[in-house]
Amino acid sequence: MGFLKRLRSRRYSLLLFSQYEKRKEIHFTLLTPFLLLVFFLVVIGGNSLLVRDYLQKRHRALQADRFEEELAQCQLEFRKLASELGEMEDRMVRLQIMDSRIKRLAHLDSGNKVLALGGPEEFSLRKRMRGLRENTQRLIMEVKRDLFRVRRVAAEQEESFHVLEEFLRSREALLIHTPLGFPVRGWITSPYGYRKSPFTGRREFHEGVDIAAPVGAPIRAAADGVVVFAGRNGGYGKMLVIDHGYGYSTAYGHCHRLLVRVGQKVKRGQVVATVGNTGRSTAPHLHYEVRVGKVAVNPYYYMKLGRTFLAYRN
Repeated sequence: MGFLKRLRSRRYSLLLFSQYEKRKEIHFTLLTPFLLLVFFLVVIGGNSLLVRDYLQKRHRALQADRFEEELAQCQLEFRKLASELGEMEDRMVRLQIMDSRIKRLAHLDSGNKVLALGGPEEFSLRKRMRGLRENTQRLIMEVKRDLFRVRRVAAEQEESFHVLEEFLRSREALLIHTPLGFPVRGWITSPYGYRKSPFTGRREFHEGVDIAAPVGAPIRAAADGVVVFAGRNGGYGKMLVIDHGYGYSTAYGHCHRLLVRVGQKVKRGQVVATVGNTGRSTAPHLHYEVRVGKVAVNPYYYMKLGRTFLAYRN
């Protein structure tokens, strides 16, 4: 208070001169300028606080906008990752279907076994998203890394499956067209190889096997193929020849009836003729030949192999 009294007790005069007016004299004390200075400082300080508060709010608003942009970008990334995860699930389903096809081709019992695939362990996307604020970028990188690993493993497995499937299909096609099993139910009366002719008594080479059976017994195709001959053939009587591809062909002689025609496709096990006694024959039977290329081979090996193979498949 003493300071203010001193400011008010000291009086000052300000003389103003003009060319047209008389001299003016203004009297004042230092209290008035002091109060004006204080008021100005208060106004400046208040404005500074308001400006600082405005700038802080604006900075927080910019940070919030930037965070919302980052959050939107992260949501877009997660939508893309979710789409890729869905595609990977579809790819895994395709691999499982391919695995089942391969097992069928290889005649393996699938049982309850699952597809053997390597890759990263499973993770809960919802659980990881709880820490989105702190670990968003790390989470995205981990998910991308997991996807990359699964995609790489799936691609390798799919390529391996394709190669294996093609191999098994080729082997399956070969087996389908390979003469296997007995073409008719009966007993072998004359094997493949040299024998004494029942007509001339001389030694001759028998290019097939004779299987005794009653007249009319069904003769079945030994493999898939196409009929290339159906008719009479000298001493073989009514004869049927089937080309199975892969160099294999089979011949069925002394038939009673031929049930297929030339050019017709047949399947393994299909009845193509019946047992007869036509041609040069002493009793009802089937003369059965297997040829590889143009060379007659022992049919018994294929007949015996067919029993084992067909029993294994069934």
